[in-house]
Order: sequence, then structure tokens, then C-alpha cells
Amino acid sequence: MTKKSSKSSSSAKSSNTVKSTKTSPASHATGPLQSQQQNHSQAQSQSNKIPMKKKSSISRVTISSDPSTIMYSGSLSDSGSSHSGINRPRSQISNHSHSSSHHSNHSNHHSHHQQEMIESKSIENIASSILHNVSSITGSRTGKNRNRVNPLKYKCKLPNKNQPIEASASDLVSNNSAHLTLEPSQIYTPEVREEFSHSTVKKFAGTEYDPERFLYPGQADSLLDRKVDPKKLLNFIENYMAQYYNITNDSDAFSQRRMLMDDCLWDNLAYLIPLLCNQMVQILQNEMLVTTVEPDALVFGDIHGNFNDIYYIYTNFITNPKYEKYRFIFLGDYVDRGPKPLEILCLLFCLKLDNPKRFVLLRGNHEVLKVNRKYGFKALCSHIFEDTYVKHRITGKLAYESFNRTFTYFPVAALVKGSGRHGLFLCHGGIPNPKLKPDLSRSSSPWTVAELNALNAEFHPAMLEPSRNSPRGLRALNELLWNDPIPIRLGDKKRFQRKPFYKNKKRGGHCSFFTELALIQFLEANHVEMLIRGHQYRHCKRTGFHYDFDYRMLTLFSSSNYCGTQRNTTSYAAIIGSECQVKPHVLRTIDEAYLYKDFNILKLTVDRKTNDISEIVF
Repeated sequence: MTKKSSKSSSSAKSSNTVKSTKTSPASHATGPLQSQQQNHSQAQSQSNKIPMKKKSSISRVTISSDPSTIMYSGSLSDSGSSHSGINRPRSQISNHSHSSSHHSNHSNHHSHHQQEMIESKSIENIASSILHNVSSITGSRTGKNRNRVNPLKYKCKLPNKNQPIEASASDLVSNNSAHLTLEPSQIYTPEVREEFSHSTVKKFAGTEYDPERFLYPGQADSLLDRKVDPKKLLNFIENYMAQYYNITNDSDAFSQRRMLMDDCLWDNLAYLIPLLCNQMVQILQNEMLVTTVEPDALVFGDIHGNFNDIYYIYTNFITNPKYEKYRFIFLGDYVDRGPKPLEILCLLFCLKLDNPKRFVLLRGNHEVLKVNRKYGFKALCSHIFEDTYVKHRITGKLAYESFNRTFTYFPVAALVKGSGRHGLFLCHGGIPNPKLKPDLSRSSSPWTVAELNALNAEFHPAMLEPSRNSPRGLRALNELLWNDPIPIRLGDKKRFQRKPFYKNKKRGGHCSFFTELALIQFLEANHVEMLIRGHQYRHCKRTGFHYDFDYRMLTLFSSSNYCGTQRNTTSYAAIIGSECQVKPHVLRTIDEAYLYKDFNILKLTVDRKTNDISEIVF
């Protein structure tokens, strides 16, 4: 999907063009995935050539001013007919179409029965009926379809900025750091409350977009006061993933079937995301900044919008009886640089709500408003929800702000505590500089977990931003998300062996490099043996994981086909027993994940004058 705007991603106009792309699961998958992928895996093992892709069954979709008419360019292979610039009623496109008069005459009489039928439908069948039902439920708020373009064939006017480089906040660091807030009183404007009022939402009753299907029973004047049943929504997303990533008969990442499935999922999530986020805040506000986890556990690194990898993890680990007693720890960076962060967050939120103690979601440096505004998450939220059949333009902004409000409650680190001195410290970036302690008299000693959790009273929720002018304690929390080990090329030089920390100019100067000496002191002060982190793709490109500092630090990366252009191995780590034994494993090899590379494409172009995203293609 692409969207162009003259100023920024958030100010996109409805007249602009939108285009789109998709994502998919693991190739060497075991169990349910194996049967879907066996033929493809065998073919791949015989040759290193790029697998041939089917031509997309639909190249562009646009909607005219008439809400009952849709225009196709290209061929509709699914229907066996060809159309070129022909206005076609939506009801003729649906495989389950009925006349609009028939639908209106019986909609009230069979509303309860219709809802039961919708719940039993597969998401593919739901998607196929979207085009028919949309004209009867949009009312006065008619939207426009998302116009689609295959990003493999689309050439951006400017160079693609979605590159596998380490994130830098140099252009985000300001001299005057404004205190940012995302309180409900600011997010829930009168316009938002009107959109989520009972009188507005009841228009979707009995349709494929009815949010009531995923809610706990109850009554309220506003949908914002209701709660999502995570099991129901999880089943819906699981059904979506299983069909979306089945490449046995359709390996085209940009087929019409997958485009309609995406429309169906996005339209169902639009009114549920704020509710999910509210429920997550209620759970997370009771957790400490450094949360404590017991072994056994599985740890995963950066995901970066790759829903394909999450599906692989979900199928082979989360739902695998072998790991039913394991806890799952994610090291952050769920958003940006990939096309499906919304789906990832909704799935992980459902899992967390259903079993809060089993799932630990740590915060990464991209779970910061100023960062994900730059690297694509804001543009993606706006473009998905501004261009739908049935959704209001404010839902994109509301989804983005709701997610970022939830991020402020995420823990920034985890302590896996075993017996005796056996323990592990987990965070996204690295250990913080003790010179950032509020009490300068204690700045000569490393941070302890107790000192970090003491910041909970003042900085939870933590509205972090990459700035040199934030309060000292807040800067320390920020460093947990941003800091890097000192590069080998610098660590071997004597001038970088005099101090434990050095300014990290590569990431904008608001964070630090830490040395082996600094890490040893931190581990000893907290009675743990190892630091497990993510944050650095280049450390893990070949093997999926990387040890540093005499096996005292392990870096993981779990996003395959990174940025849609890279061929990289991914990994995870198992923490086993009371002695916290750490065993890193390859999650997916390069060849195993390569079959799904087209499902993880995201292209960004940036306006050279404003430095805002001017175009997004996915």
C-alpha cells in the first residue's frame, strides 16, 4: 500500500493514491506448517534461484464516487473473467452476493442468526462478501477502497529509506525537550467519543465488521467502556494467519485473495484496538519497570513488523504442547521496517491478556513515539485506516496514539532469577550509565535492579524520547533501550579502555557505548551472569545470534527477510532450569525463510525538506 502526502504521513489527503503488499510464515515449519510447505521446501533445496512468483491477480483497485461501484484494472483470475477499467457493482464481485433489496428486507429479521453465521465463516469467505455488504453499512460515511500496487514492480520516486541500518535519533534530538503525554483525556476527543458511541457503532450490527462479536457481554453508552474477549479475537487472528500464509495453492503475496483478507482484518481491528490497549494498560500499570520472570523461558529478539515470523513462533512454540510450561519473553521492536506491526501487536496483546504471567513484552527503542513516527509506524496506521470501506478517518490516529500510550507502560527490562547467583538480565539495548543516577553521590557504582525500579514512582508510565535534556533517571531508562556494546574496532584501542562508557554518536549522542568492564561491574552488582539483548541486526545477520565479552552478553535477532531486502538467519534463546542455562538456537535459516521474503516488503520515501515520510509502499 502506498500513500503520498505533501507534508507528512499524518496529513495525507483522501485524494492521494494508496497501494499495498503482504507477509507470510516459516518454510521449514514443523507440524501444521510442514504439509503446507513441503513441496516448496524441496524445490528450494534443489536450487538457489529465486522462486518464480505468480502474476498478481489484481493490479489496482479504485472506487468511484458511487459507493456501490468498484473499478478494476487488470484481470480477475479468480472469477475467470477479465476487466479493463470497467465500473463493476460490488455485489457482482462477491462470491456470496445477494441483491441489496433482499438484504435490506431480511437484515433485521435474521440479525441474530446472521451474526452466528458470520462467526462460523472462514476469513476468506468473510473477505469475499465484504464488497457486497459494504454498500449497506457505510451509510453517510462512505470510504474508499485501498488502491493496490505490487511493490516489487513499483518504483519509488525517491530512494527507499527502509534500509537495514541502525536507528539513529540524531535528527530527533532537540535542545528543548518538551514533556509529551498521551493521556486518555487528550486522545479521546469529542470527535473520537462520538465515533465510538453506541449510536454510531450499532450501524455495524450483524455485519462482518460488528465489534460486538469480539466483546464480553455487557452494555455501555460508549464502545470505549467495553472489553475485548482475547480468546475470541485470538481465534479470529489465528484463522487469518493459517489461511493467509498457506502458500500451497497460492504463493503470490499480492493476490486479490490476500488483499481482501487484509481489508477484512483491518476493518475488524479498527474499533477493537483502543479497547485492547486500554485493557493492556490496566495489566501493565501494575508491573515494575524491571519485571521479574521465572525460568523456563524462551526469548525472542527484534520482530519489526514481520507477522510471518510471529506466525511461525505461534505455531511451533506458543501452541506447541512441548512448551506449554515455558514463559515467552520478547525483547521489543515490534513495529517499523515491516508491513504488519498492527497484526503483531494485536496478537501479542491477546496472548498477554489471556495469560499475563506467561508473556512478557519488553519495550524497544522503536516503541517510542518520536522514533516510530519517523520509521513508518505512524504512516502505516494512518494509511490503513484512512482508506477503508467503513471506517472513519480518525481511527488511524486513534490506533497510533493508543498503541504509543500502551508502550509507555511496557517494562524496559526483565530479571530472570534462578537459584543463588544464577540469573540473567534482559533488555532491548544495553546497560545504563551510572552517571545518570538522580543521586550523584552514588554515580560511581553500577545501576542495580532496585534502583531502576525505584524510578517506577516517577517515570511509570515512561514517556521516553531520545534527548540529552530529559531528566537523569528518564535518560537511564532510555539507555536501556538504546545502548550498544562498544564495537570491536574501538574496544581494541587504548583510548577506549580508560572508561566504562562512551558517547554513542552513531545513534545521535543521547545514549552510550558500554565496555566489557562496565558490563562485568553491572552483572556483579546485580548478581547475574549474563545480559541478553536485541537491537543490533548486523551482529546476528549470519548466525542469528552473537556472543560478546567472553560469553557474558548474547544478542538475538528474530526478524527474517529484514526490511524485505535482506537474507538473514534468525534466532531465539531457551533459558532452562533453576541455574538459568542459556541455549541459543537458530529460529529460521536464510533458505527456510526466503520463500516468504515478498511478504515482508515495506518501502518508505522521505521528503528531503521536511524529513517526513512522503510515500509508503507495502
